[in-house]
Amino acid sequence: MSDADPLHMVSGPGVAWSRVNLSEAMPGVLTPLGWTFWANATEASARRIFWQLGVIPRSGLAPPARTDDRFIGIFFGRAAANVDWIHHKVVRMPGANPEAFELQYFGSVRPDADHRLVRTRYPIIAGKLPIAALGNPARVRRVRKEIDGWWRRSTGAAAEDPRKLFAEAYHRFTGVLTEHGMATMLTQAVYEQAAGLAGRAGHPGLETALCAGWGPTEETRLVMDLWRAARTGGGVEPLLAAHGYHGPDEGELSSHPWREDPAPLAAMLDRYRELDESASPEAAMQRRTDERRAAVATLLAALPRARQGQARLILRAVRTYVPQREVGKAAFLQTFDVARAAARAHGTQLARAGDLDDPEDIFYLTAMEVITGLPPDAKALIRQRRRRREEYRSLDIPDSWVGPAVAHPRSGRPPAGERPDGSQVVEGLGVSPGVAEGLARVILGPDGIADVEPGEILVCPTTDPSWAPAMVIAAALVIDVGGALSHGAIVARELGVPCVINTGTGTATLRTGDHVKVDGTSGRVEFTRR
Repeated sequence: MSDADPLHMVSGPGVAWSRVNLSEAMPGVLTPLGWTFWANATEASARRIFWQLGVIPRSGLAPPARTDDRFIGIFFGRAAANVDWIHHKVVRMPGANPEAFELQYFGSVRPDADHRLVRTRYPIIAGKLPIAALGNPARVRRVRKEIDGWWRRSTGAAAEDPRKLFAEAYHRFTGVLTEHGMATMLTQAVYEQAAGLAGRAGHPGLETALCAGWGPTEETRLVMDLWRAARTGGGVEPLLAAHGYHGPDEGELSSHPWREDPAPLAAMLDRYRELDESASPEAAMQRRTDERRAAVATLLAALPRARQGQARLILRAVRTYVPQREVGKAAFLQTFDVARAAARAHGTQLARAGDLDDPEDIFYLTAMEVITGLPPDAKALIRQRRRRREEYRSLDIPDSWVGPAVAHPRSGRPPAGERPDGSQVVEGLGVSPGVAEGLARVILGPDGIADVEPGEILVCPTTDPSWAPAMVIAAALVIDVGGALSHGAIVARELGVPCVINTGTGTATLRTGDHVKVDGTSGRVEFTRR
């Protein structure tokens, strides 16, 4: 990565990288400002988390210069995680299951990786991990409350001192991501424990029911608020006050959230007004709560009395940690949105002064260039970076790879509807149980969310929280990339919508109008071309 091209790094041979899961947080080809805002905080927070857990020494906190030694990198404008770096840390965690970690977070397990546990730091971890884990839920809730108030105050006043506000958001982001990342890791560990418990009880797969239905999440509150507004005749203003930081491609700083452009939210509100009462999200969540209670009863009945105490402890941990993942995500999205508001206000100032040709050029600077001041010949540098980003948008790279990333033209992707073996089945991970049939609605980006009709099967590359309103309308979800703890999987389980994720080729294989049958338990998607 260079100052001229901050959107591409070069990796050495043998290092494994993956875009899975990161693509839902950092969508598409990022702008230089979007990437550099993410990069510093993500790298720093990942290292802080493993240090707080005792997995790495204090010396491991410093970000390295070499791409191959970093947690996160960028390749042809797409963010990717260093699978080897994460694996090196996970195998040092007591009781860790590296295979399950790779499957849940990256959607696959590499057969050539060494998954043997390394116990050298167990004494240090034994002292630090309980403190970090037990305090995380309270810290996440505290951060969420603090950031929510700051977001409400700051976005409306961003023009007062936008450069200072951007710097504040930049420095806050690392702390917010640290708590969210810790919550994510703990959620993964608890989910793994629930999966093992279900398997030992003779009910593999029951963990999808055990880990849902514990109460409203951030996204289910959004859809419930939308539902109530539709039923009471309310407008979008109260929704924007609470949820305006969401919007299409919300993980990219240059995108326009609902508070800037409420049209997508207003369109979804109109769609909700047309829905029958049977589609109520509260009713769906109550059904999921009932299913979770039934799953708990099934689990305990299958276990001998001597093991039921341990099972109850695991279930208590599920209730404590699983909901925290989306709480932390809301906090970091609000922090991100404050930075967005500040950047746009600063871009407007610079354009008025003649320092930029267009206010949106601000997104082709790096975060440090915004904080410390414009680089020499900024306009020429911005034009160069724009051209390079447009070039990257015409290319594609794999979801995962080893060694240097290799790009190919987007036109080289398999034509929609064709499969090498001519079969009529798409397979992935079943992450939200249930079976649903309907017509496919293939949507490649958030602009098409409002087109989803009740009862259709939503087929998409990935999701972020702005997709949650469409999940209530859809009969089932089919998602290209992700795992059991991806955003789409979590929200689908809470809403009781069958979901198959990590299909890899769902959007390339299925076409809008295909008749589709989705089995959210087995991960099988059958389709008939019309």
